[in-house]
Amino acid sequence: MKTTAVKNDITTINPTTGKTLTSYTYMTDEAVKNTIDKSHKAFLDWKTKSFD
Repeated sequence: MKTTAVKNDITTINPTTGKTLTSYTYMTDEAVKNTIDKSHKAFLDWKTKSFD
């Protein structure tokens, strides 16, 4: 997949068709840190769960 940056967005393009699949807005450093922290906290809870 080809990813290109346009203004404040990242656009993902299907390499076969050249059509845009989706676009994402850049995250600030603080938003990235918060997302990682939340994900880590959720993982610590999730890893103790059983499949049952």
